[in-house]
Amino acid sequence: MKEMTIEPLRRIDQIQQGDLLLISDGREVVHAKAMLVKVTAHDGVEVIYNRRKNLYFNVGMYLAGEYWVKDVRIVRLAATTT
Repeated sequence: MKEMTIEPLRRIDQIQQGDLLLISDGREVVHAKAMLVKVTAHDGVEVIYNRRKNLYFNVGMYLAGEYWVKDVRIVRLAATTT
């Protein structure tokens, strides 16, 4: 059996490709999968969660409180031992 945990985003390197995310803009929460975690010198760390619609957020700007994203949670499944 697997147990689910929900972690708040607190570190720049916390999200990995394939992670399930809960993203809030302060009005609504969407769930999405991190399709790509892009790191560049110019933009920093960006998480793309819908390539077709070009939906993404910048992790550094979110952590600094300077972005449209107000809350990000990472849903993780962990194996439990019995």
